[in-house]
Amino acid sequence: MPRGKKPLPHSEASADLEDFFENGTVALHLVGSDGTIQRANRAELELLGYSREEYIGHNILEFHADKPAIDDILTRLSAGEKIDRYPAKLRAKDGSIRDVEITSSAKFKGGKFLNTRCFTVDVTCLKQAQAQVREHQRHLERVLNCLPAAIYTTDASGKITYFNDVALKLAGQTPRIGTDEWCVTWRLWSPEGEVFSDENYPTAVALRENRPVRDTPSFAERPDGGLIPLLTSAIPLHGDNGELVCAINMLVDITEQKRREDQIEFVMHELSHRSKNLLAVVQAIANTSMRAASNLKEFKQKFIDRLHAISRSHDVLVENQWLGADIREVIEVEIAAFLDGEKLMKISLRGESIVLSPSAAQTISLAVHELATNAVKHGAFSGEDGRVEVEWKSHDGIAVAFTWRELKKIKGQRPQRRGFGTQMLLNCFEQARFDFSSAGFQFSGLLPYARSRN
Repeated sequence: MPRGKKPLPHSEASADLEDFFENGTVALHLVGSDGTIQRANRAELELLGYSREEYIGHNILEFHADKPAIDDILTRLSAGEKIDRYPAKLRAKDGSIRDVEITSSAKFKGGKFLNTRCFTVDVTCLKQAQAQVREHQRHLERVLNCLPAAIYTTDASGKITYFNDVALKLAGQTPRIGTDEWCVTWRLWSPEGEVFSDENYPTAVALRENRPVRDTPSFAERPDGGLIPLLTSAIPLHGDNGELVCAINMLVDITEQKRREDQIEFVMHELSHRSKNLLAVVQAIANTSMRAASNLKEFKQKFIDRLHAISRSHDVLVENQWLGADIREVIEVEIAAFLDGEKLMKISLRGESIVLSPSAAQTISLAVHELATNAVKHGAFSGEDGRVEVEWKSHDGIAVAFTWRELKKIKGQRPQRRGFGTQMLLNCFEQARFDFSSAGFQFSGLLPYARSRN
């Protein structure tokens, strides 16, 4: 006691203690050895909403919603153990459940357990707030797991603190929270083929220089050896006082984008190549048609007809995305555009399914056009009694054995002049053969660069 201070009279000290017990802001109650509530202050009663008569003198078990918890508390207190902030649930008069933390110690006299002294702190609002935080956290994780990008966070030192499902799948391994640094991937490579060092990881740069690092091209190496092209971003985050607290990182898999870019580059190359080939074909058709034509009008008509034949083969190829065209489809399209319904009844097509390369499809289209033109003018379709048979089959899987056969009696001599059609067939077909007889006319040859369909 400080010098000069006189002790309070016993009655006055007792009154102060009584006032402290009764009017203290912390809920306080005493429980006897049999579990009966001996005393409770105003804060305790207000906490649960009971009157003194409804609370004091009753067994503490009546007010605990978690019986195992109170049994454990009483057992430990009767053994002389102190309880500090023990979580429990109390039932209020209105039926609600209050989350509390109990701090208590037992009073003994002559070794006999007399009662407990319990301080009760209401943590219901705190529990609710914690539950809300956890729900917000779960909601955020669900959102992050729905994103198509790999998302992960690191603390201010670069150690990984969280990763979403996409990051786990992309990495091909399970990152170690609090241990692994900078990136969830096994290794990160630069486009130049160098492994990122600890100092050069986008996350390391963002944390060290306290600035965002966005869309860094890189390649993630998986433990299985696979490489995934990425755009890597790292954004530092700050606390209320502006201090650097963590970084959020994003890895965007650009495999599909790279594939599309490669496809566009391939298509542009193919377009250039095919355009040059097409121009060469058109030039050859123009030159040969001009030499074979007797006048400008004849040249114009034949040249346009041949361009239409090429155009029709292009339509078939476009429908098949320039991957090739079935020979039957090419022949049918050309014949349907060239012959009327009556003549179509006089032609038969026989052959297996063979996919032609684009150049071979163009050649077959022109060949059928020229042969059909000749049949209308001089051959099987020039009268009423002619028929045409078209056959084809695969030759060693690298060429088409093609035959055009006209069944009609022919009068006169074999043509002596080689026109455009004859010259084109000779130039494009290997082992090209023209057979004329009194029974009709037949052309046969091998057209290379065809692929058999599996």
